[in-house]
Amino acid sequence: MKNKTKSIVVGASPSLIGAGFGNIIDSYETVVRVNMCHTHGTMESITREDLGTKTSIWCSSVNTQKQTNTETYFLPETLEDKQVWFRMAQGYQDYIQIIEERFGKVDVDILRFKGNDVGKYETDTELRKMYGNAFPMTGFLAILNCIRIYGEVTMIGHTFYLENDKSTSYFGRVTDEPLAELSKDMIPVIKRYYSEGKIQFINNDEKDLILNSGAEE
Repeated sequence: MKNKTKSIVVGASPSLIGAGFGNIIDSYETVVRVNMCHTHGTMESITREDLGTKTSIWCSSVNTQKQTNTETYFLPETLEDKQVWFRMAQGYQDYIQIIEERFGKVDVDILRFKGNDVGKYETDTELRKMYGNAFPMTGFLAILNCIRIYGEVTMIGHTFYLENDKSTSYFGRVTDEPLAELSKDMIPVIKRYYSEGKIQFINNDEKDLILNSGAEE
């Protein structure tokens, strides 16, 4: 492996099940986890040995349209750097009070804006230049934001639903939407940053799946 990057972004692909990368994930200085990033060891299908336990930054797209019962809103087990990256402003509006009740004051960044707010904010503007016309899923935005901040990133648990036509994660079905179709424009961006040495993989199965896919810019 090349010199280890400072940050790693951990997704929720079922490719994590049984892979045993937990200790390696936790060894990174900054561990960014995405959305429903269970590390509690309560699921039969996957263990802490696969997931690790460390969360430095949480990148979330959760909002009240996705979860209507605030008492059961998902929160990460830990949040070492007290940072949350929201995919959209709505997630911030819906979720920030719940987050700060658990973790206290946190630093916030919003990765994507809509309508009249497009182009007004540094992170949103810089990320749009990086991904062009690609459809920006939450994990994809987290990967690009790490490149923006740290210059490079390691990714694991991201297969962009290429392994099958079902939108699944290590904790089960995510949605009935065909997310593999939506992700096709993101793969060439990932390939480009890999070729530039800005993305590393630690799971070779994920690496082969993404780099051998037919999607090109």
